[in-house]
Amino acid sequence: MAGPCRRTAKGQILCDPSFSFPEQLRERIRSHYWTYYTHFGIRNVEDHVANRLREELVECKRLTGHESLLARKFENSRILVVGLGTGGLAIALHSLGNDVHGIEPNCASLQIAWDKMLYVGGEKARFAPAVAEALPYRSNAFDYVFCFTVLEHVRDVRASLHEMIRVLRPGGCLLLNTPDYRFPYEAHYKVPLLLKPLPRLLSAAILKMAGKPARPLMREITYVTSRQIQHWLMEIPNLRFFRVFTSYPEPWRGEAANLRPKERFIYALFRFWSKYLEVYQNQEYYVFKSVQ
Repeated sequence: MAGPCRRTAKGQILCDPSFSFPEQLRERIRSHYWTYYTHFGIRNVEDHVANRLREELVECKRLTGHESLLARKFENSRILVVGLGTGGLAIALHSLGNDVHGIEPNCASLQIAWDKMLYVGGEKARFAPAVAEALPYRSNAFDYVFCFTVLEHVRDVRASLHEMIRVLRPGGCLLLNTPDYRFPYEAHYKVPLLLKPLPRLLSAAILKMAGKPARPLMREITYVTSRQIQHWLMEIPNLRFFRVFTSYPEPWRGEAANLRPKERFIYALFRFWSKYLEVYQNQEYYVFKSVQ
């Protein structure tokens, strides 16, 4: 079965917009993410669920950007995805000819990822129920490790970083993306909210006043910052890493000019936070394990 992306003759990634899973599987994905987004009190749930139904195509485009920055191609490689979710990234990497493995502690998400993998001709056994703090793989096993928007959900961020570096082979690369909770935006609730300096109970009270459920914040989210990530990476010997920054558009130009006044204000706030406080919404790192 063809996957969501393939290579052109020149080696570029080509996304296939016609790619889709069977309707029965799509309905399970809809139900899964409807529950997820309502859990966080998200508005416009339909739009977010629709994006999840095409997450493999989104990941194909994201992989194109990473290949361009790294000057490497994700092909014929052994790859680990830490935090599969429902498998969008793993399926995209599998369709490019990689030997893809993954872990996911959430049973409902993992079941969908298993069914997706079987549909595209892969092996269910490649995806395991496990946590990032205790990866069930031997050391130096993978060419690439991907960990996107996962560290804010683990119990022990430091132990998770050490485990991902352990299973990465010398010369391999860890691709890491997680929010910086000093930034005034909470991506799960999708609301402007300054979390890190505030006591968690106060943040929960603010969410309740905004009509959002506070339980996920209290029980499921770990406040991660770029300072912590860099500090913990510096503890590990034989690493080289650099951070990727993405700028915000001017709030009065281009697409941002069509936003409502409230949204334009938020854009301006984000630019101020980034420019003058040097705190950015997402922290994205490429971490290389040196050949000894």
